[in-house]
Amino acid sequence: MYGIRLASVVSAACLLSLLAGCSGNQVTVENVADGDIYFNFRAQRYAVASGGVVEITDIPNGTYEFATTVEIPRSGVTFADGGGLAGEMAFERSSSEFYLLISSVLDTTTYTVFGNLSSTNSTAGVTGTE
Repeated sequence: MYGIRLASVVSAACLLSLLAGCSGNQVTVENVADGDIYFNFRAQRYAVASGGVVEITDIPNGTYEFATTVEIPRSGVTFADGGGLAGEMAFERSSSEFYLLISSVLDTTTYTVFGNLSSTNSTAGVTGTE
C-alpha cells in the first residue's frame, strides 16, 4: 500500500517537472588533477576540488560555452594546457548528459592539465579548444 502511494507521488513529481519545462540535462565534472579547478558554465563558477565531483542538473536545451580555471598546486612550475579545458556543449534533447574529466601530469618543471569531454548526444554537440 505504501509503495503505491510513493509511486503516485513520484509520478506526480515527474509530471510537474515536465509541465514546468525542466529537463534531465546534466553536466558532471570530475577533477582527478593534482590541483583544484573552477568550472565556468552558464554565468556560474563551480569550484571542483582535487578528487571532487560536481553535478549540474536541469539545464535547458541550447548550446553553452564552458571554460576552466586551473590552480597550480606547487609554485616554481610552469603551466601547460593539454587541451579540452574550454569549448561548447550542445543540449539537443531532454536528457543529454555531459561528463568532463580533468586530469593532470606534474613533473619537476611543468604542470600539464587535460580535459576529456564526453556526451550521450548522438550528434556532434561537443567541441573543445586547446
